Amino acid sequence: MNGKASPKLAELQSLEVPHITAIEFPGNVINDNKAVELLGGQATLGRICTSRGEDQLELRYRPGDPFEHPLRSSASKTQNILLEVKLPKKFLDQANGDIQKAIQLSKGKYTAKPKYIIETNYRFREMSDFQFLTRGSSFAQKMKDSIFSGNIQNIKTLTLDMNEPFSSKEDLDMLPPPKFAPVTLPFNYGYRQNVGVTVVEDGKGGSKLVNTKTGPKLYSITISADDPSPTGPLKELEGPPDKPTQECLDVLTKLFDERPIWSRRALEYHVPAHLQKSIKSTLPRISYSFRGGPWRSTAVKFGVDPRSSPEYRFYQTRYFRNISSEKNYDSKRTRRNGPLPYEFDGKSPAFGSLFQLCDATDPQLKQLIKDCPLRESADPVDGWFESAQYERIVSLFKAKMIACKTGQSLSPEKIEEILTKERSEEDKVANQIENDEQQFDSDLGNEDEDETRAGEEFVDKLNESEKSLSDSFGIPKTHSEVTSIDDASKIQDLFGYVLQNASKRPGP
Repeated sequence: MNGKASPKLAELQSLEVPHITAIEFPGNVINDNKAVELLGGQATLGRICTSRGEDQLELRYRPGDPFEHPLRSSASKTQNILLEVKLPKKFLDQANGDIQKAIQLSKGKYTAKPKYIIETNYRFREMSDFQFLTRGSSFAQKMKDSIFSGNIQNIKTLTLDMNEPFSSKEDLDMLPPPKFAPVTLPFNYGYRQNVGVTVVEDGKGGSKLVNTKTGPKLYSITISADDPSPTGPLKELEGPPDKPTQECLDVLTKLFDERPIWSRRALEYHVPAHLQKSIKSTLPRISYSFRGGPWRSTAVKFGVDPRSSPEYRFYQTRYFRNISSEKNYDSKRTRRNGPLPYEFDGKSPAFGSLFQLCDATDPQLKQLIKDCPLRESADPVDGWFESAQYERIVSLFKAKMIACKTGQSLSPEKIEEILTKERSEEDKVANQIENDEQQFDSDLGNEDEDETRAGEEFVDKLNESEKSLSDSFGIPKTHSEVTSIDDASKIQDLFGYVLQNASKRPGP
């Protein structure tokens, strides 16, 4: 109608053609018979193709090796049409095998018609696994000749020398695992450089990467129970410090002259506010620490070894989990309205989870610690104190902390019961678990009390929930009391309560 010729429609083609299965072979096929062999042979191909995607193909580039890790295919249901295109060969040669370009060069001198409909397509998309060649393995050869032969007589000939230790062999001859790489599909790693990393000159004409967000290295010394006591700082700290560090060092030197072993909390109280940030970097110049044990989480003056004399027993520390009133902590509190923040007087709630024995100002605790029987040498767990009496003192310490936190008081009868109670096997196991937890905390680097304050606020919330549990069912929470529950109905109620309220617990 507008004077332009209508476009010519393509010729209608019949789709009454055979339906077939296609295989996308991951390689340039030159020898058809070889390709069929790598896919398992004619019989395997016939069985897989007639399964219509139910079974999968395995591609093996070493068909005779049973230890090869094959490539597995994935089947997809399709309705693709396979076209048969005919055109003069010269156009295909001019296009270097590019059919689409050859069709353009032929200028219509070609024919195309549907040949097949592909209803199932097998593709190899996973990555090839690492391969282990067993040609030089005598044990793998024995397995092939016996187990993989399928002959019962050959299988009986397989013998294993179980008496020869593995450590005597330089090159252990054993079968490879069925899979090396757990990842079969490629994925984008999405690597991004750390925003705090920058490139700087190394002073030698080159460059290096430096993380500007990390703090300076402290060069602190942390020893284990069997290590010798250091007498001075590392050589990296031999140079003169900067002004804030020197000012903080002068304050710490006076404090360590008064007392050779300090907890971090006690030091923070006595160091002026403007030097608080310098404590962590200054301590390695004047003290070292223990990785765990009786003096864990303390700063010990260089030249002092608390394992050398019982006089250092009063500086031992004890960790009390989930008891402190950290949310009410006031670092400026003085003796005029209570004990110092790092002390425990048996009357006011305790602040912090770790205490040195010398900071227990409660008269009864002080006397018990002073009169506690001693060992001939320091123990890695209990230090200079005999275990039995020392654990009773710790139990009383803990009971008084709980009483102060809950606003209750301990009767003389209860105190006497704590101090005279014989330790049962359950108590010994519980004590060992507590010691292991303390050691585990130290190994994780959670020794600084200031790093645990945020976590203790969350623990207080859990304790409130646990208190409601105890009030609801009348179930006490201490280890020794819980093991004595006889009422099966209470236990059932307990589990029901936990299941109903597990999702309501506050997150960290």
